[in-house]
Amino acid sequence: MPTDAPSTPHPGLMRRLAARRPSRRCLVRALLIWGGYAALVGVCGWVVDANPGADWRYAVAVLPMIPPLFVLRDWLREFRGSDELEQRIALESIAFAFGATALLTFTFGFLQLAGLPDINWLFVWAVMGSCWIVGGRLARRRWL
Repeated sequence: MPTDAPSTPHPGLMRRLAARRPSRRCLVRALLIWGGYAALVGVCGWVVDANPGADWRYAVAVLPMIPPLFVLRDWLREFRGSDELEQRIALESIAFAFGATALLTFTFGFLQLAGLPDINWLFVWAVMGSCWIVGGRLARRRWL
Protein backbone atom coordinates (compact mmCIF):
# COMPACT_ATOMS: atom_id res chain seq x y z
CA MET A 1 0.00 0.00 0.00
CA PRO A 2 1.70 3.27 -1.09
CA THR A 3 2.04 6.13 1.35
CA ASP A 4 2.06 9.84 0.63
CA ALA A 5 5.52 10.39 2.04
CA PRO A 6 8.53 8.21 1.32
CA SER A 7 10.14 6.61 4.39
CA THR A 8 13.65 7.48 3.20
CA PRO A 9 14.66 10.01 0.58
CA HIS A 10 16.07 8.81 -2.71
CA PRO A 11 19.89 8.60 -2.51
CA GLY A 12 21.41 11.84 -3.72
CA LEU A 13 18.09 13.71 -3.71
CA MET A 14 19.03 15.90 -0.76
CA ARG A 15 22.38 16.72 -2.39
CA ARG A 16 20.71 17.56 -5.72
CA LEU A 17 18.11 19.83 -4.12
CA ALA A 18 20.71 21.55 -1.96
CA ALA A 19 22.84 22.15 -5.06
CA ARG A 20 19.94 23.77 -6.91
CA ARG A 21 20.67 27.40 -6.21
CA PRO A 22 19.58 30.45 -8.18
CA SER A 23 22.12 31.53 -10.78
CA ARG A 24 24.09 34.72 -10.33
CA ARG A 25 22.12 36.23 -13.21
CA CYS A 26 18.86 35.36 -11.45
CA LEU A 27 20.05 36.97 -8.20
CA VAL A 28 21.22 40.13 -9.97
CA ARG A 29 17.88 40.34 -11.77
CA ALA A 30 15.99 39.96 -8.48
CA LEU A 31 18.11 42.66 -6.84
CA LEU A 32 17.47 45.03 -9.74
CA ILE A 33 13.74 44.36 -9.67
CA TRP A 34 13.45 44.88 -5.91
CA GLY A 35 15.71 47.93 -6.14
CA GLY A 36 13.33 49.37 -8.74
CA TYR A 37 10.42 48.53 -6.47
CA ALA A 38 12.02 50.32 -3.50
CA ALA A 39 12.83 53.36 -5.63
CA LEU A 40 9.29 53.53 -7.00
CA VAL A 41 7.79 53.22 -3.50
CA GLY A 42 9.83 56.20 -2.33
CA VAL A 43 9.32 58.39 -5.39
CA CYS A 44 5.65 57.57 -5.85
CA GLY A 45 4.94 58.07 -2.16
CA TRP A 46 6.57 61.49 -2.32
CA VAL A 47 4.64 62.45 -5.49
CA VAL A 48 1.30 61.31 -4.04
CA ASP A 49 1.93 63.17 -0.76
CA ALA A 50 2.93 66.33 -2.65
CA ASN A 51 -0.26 66.28 -4.77
CA PRO A 52 -3.14 65.37 -2.42
CA GLY A 53 -5.87 66.75 -4.67
CA ALA A 54 -4.70 65.37 -8.01
CA ASP A 55 -6.94 62.85 -9.73
CA TRP A 56 -3.96 60.97 -11.16
CA ARG A 57 -2.46 60.20 -7.72
CA TYR A 58 -4.19 56.79 -7.70
CA ALA A 59 -2.39 55.73 -10.87
CA VAL A 60 0.92 56.93 -9.43
CA ALA A 61 0.25 55.17 -6.12
CA VAL A 62 0.09 51.75 -7.81
CA LEU A 63 3.18 52.20 -10.02
CA PRO A 64 5.38 50.35 -7.48
CA MET A 65 3.42 47.19 -8.32
CA ILE A 66 4.99 46.99 -11.79
CA PRO A 67 8.32 45.42 -10.67
CA PRO A 68 6.58 42.65 -8.68
CA LEU A 69 4.92 41.58 -11.95
CA PHE A 70 8.40 40.68 -13.20
CA VAL A 71 9.07 38.79 -9.96
CA LEU A 72 5.87 36.83 -10.51
CA ARG A 73 6.89 36.04 -14.09
CA ASP A 74 10.33 34.86 -12.96
CA TRP A 75 8.85 32.80 -10.14
CA LEU A 76 6.46 31.07 -12.55
CA ARG A 77 9.35 30.30 -14.93
CA GLU A 78 11.31 28.81 -12.04
CA PHE A 79 8.28 26.78 -10.94
CA ARG A 80 7.66 25.44 -14.45
CA GLY A 81 11.30 24.44 -14.75
CA SER A 82 11.23 22.48 -11.49
CA ASP A 83 10.90 18.75 -11.26
CA GLU A 84 7.74 17.11 -9.95
CA LEU A 85 8.91 16.88 -6.34
CA GLU A 86 9.91 20.53 -6.22
CA GLN A 87 6.56 21.49 -7.75
CA ARG A 88 4.72 19.40 -5.18
CA ILE A 89 6.64 21.04 -2.32
CA ALA A 90 5.95 24.50 -3.77
CA LEU A 91 2.26 23.74 -4.24
CA GLU A 92 1.90 22.45 -0.69
CA SER A 93 3.68 25.49 0.75
CA ILE A 94 1.45 27.85 -1.25
CA ALA A 95 -1.68 25.91 -0.28
CA PHE A 96 -0.65 26.12 3.38
CA ALA A 97 0.00 29.86 3.05
CA PHE A 98 -3.37 30.44 1.40
CA GLY A 99 -5.32 28.58 4.06
CA ALA A 100 -3.36 29.89 7.03
CA THR A 101 -3.57 33.48 5.77
CA ALA A 102 -7.32 33.14 5.32
CA LEU A 103 -7.70 31.78 8.85
CA LEU A 104 -5.49 34.47 10.39
CA THR A 105 -7.02 37.40 8.53
CA PHE A 106 -10.59 36.26 9.20
CA THR A 107 -9.74 35.73 12.86
CA PHE A 108 -8.30 39.22 13.09
CA GLY A 109 -11.36 40.58 11.27
CA PHE A 110 -13.64 39.08 13.90
CA LEU A 111 -11.39 40.46 16.65
CA GLN A 112 -11.72 43.90 15.04
CA LEU A 113 -15.49 43.56 15.44
CA ALA A 114 -14.79 43.09 19.14
CA GLY A 115 -12.72 46.27 19.30
CA LEU A 116 -9.18 45.64 18.04
CA PRO A 117 -7.86 48.48 15.88
CA ASP A 118 -7.73 48.35 12.09
CA ILE A 119 -4.41 47.45 10.47
CA ASN A 120 -3.02 48.34 7.08
CA TRP A 121 -3.71 45.84 4.29
CA LEU A 122 -0.01 45.76 3.48
CA PHE A 123 0.41 43.48 6.50
CA VAL A 124 -1.54 40.72 4.74
CA TRP A 125 1.48 40.05 2.49
CA ALA A 126 3.74 39.82 5.55
CA VAL A 127 1.37 37.22 7.01
CA MET A 128 1.13 35.34 3.70
CA GLY A 129 4.89 35.41 3.12
CA SER A 130 5.54 34.13 6.64
CA CYS A 131 2.98 31.37 6.19
CA TRP A 132 4.58 30.47 2.85
CA ILE A 133 7.96 30.03 4.57
CA VAL A 134 6.41 27.89 7.31
CA GLY A 135 4.49 25.86 4.73
CA GLY A 136 7.66 25.33 2.72
CA ARG A 137 9.51 24.04 5.76
CA LEU A 138 6.66 21.68 6.62
CA ALA A 139 6.41 20.39 3.03
CA ARG A 140 10.17 19.87 2.78
CA ARG A 141 10.17 17.99 6.08
CA ARG A 142 7.37 15.79 4.77
CA TRP A 143 8.87 15.00 1.37
CA LEU A 144 12.61 15.05 1.97
